[in-house]
Amino acid sequence: MSAQEDYGGGEEPYSYIMYIDIGPITRYIVTLNWVFFAVLLAISSVMCLLGFRFGRDIEKEAERQQTFFQNASHELKTPLMAIQGYAEGIQAGVMDAGGAADVILEESDRMTELVEELLDISKIDMGRQRLTLSETDIRELLYDGIRAVEPIAAGGITIVPDFPEEPVMVSCDDTQLRRAVTNILSNGVRYARSELRLTCRADKRHVTIRIQDDGDGIAEEDIPHIFDRFYMGRSGKSGIGLALTKEIIHLHRGTIRAYNGETGAVFEISIPVSR
Repeated sequence: MSAQEDYGGGEEPYSYIMYIDIGPITRYIVTLNWVFFAVLLAISSVMCLLGFRFGRDIEKEAERQQTFFQNASHELKTPLMAIQGYAEGIQAGVMDAGGAADVILEESDRMTELVEELLDISKIDMGRQRLTLSETDIRELLYDGIRAVEPIAAGGITIVPDFPEEPVMVSCDDTQLRRAVTNILSNGVRYARSELRLTCRADKRHVTIRIQDDGDGIAEEDIPHIFDRFYMGRSGKSGIGLALTKEIIHLHRGTIRAYNGETGAVFEISIPVSR
């Protein structure tokens, strides 16, 4: 950069050239460029990873939904085929109407139960299953569950309740929670040899419900999948009941687990007590 300086007094102006070192500025700009590039690269990498993960989750969800509907269709088709077969037998006059009617009614009840379970699971998946919470003595709810399965247990299974003497209050949807407990009880009655023990204990934070039968227990390979939808272990039914039970317990901010005890299978439910 050229510059001139006038001293006055008729003297010739003094001219000189000024040099400015812009190296630090250049290095600073280059550093900023590299920092910007690194930040842009990091953001792009994170976005790519998130996109890949979201895409994979969407694919898994689509696959799970497809499997769900395929299994549901298969489970619904089984009772429908039985109903159709026996109805055609009555129409053709090759089957006893009374016996066929009993089978048709049994399969109709099975299909109705399955449809209701599928609808409930669908509502839970869509976030449309709302709980109607109320203060409930969990002991009364458990007694209701026992009364519901007593007709199934009439073949020689004794249900032994073991509850505290004082009320055990929880905030729950008594209809949904009763359904979950009844599912476990009916499952236990099917596998018990002679006794099904139902205990309830509470501490300051949680109430624990334990249902134990005296059967052969759960096969080790079935334990990790016993609450999976449409997973049917030994002598299983539709594979929906336990999955729905798990969803209902989770809606109540509780947990459920299954394991083998000393005398058979144990289902343990834990839900928060009322404050």
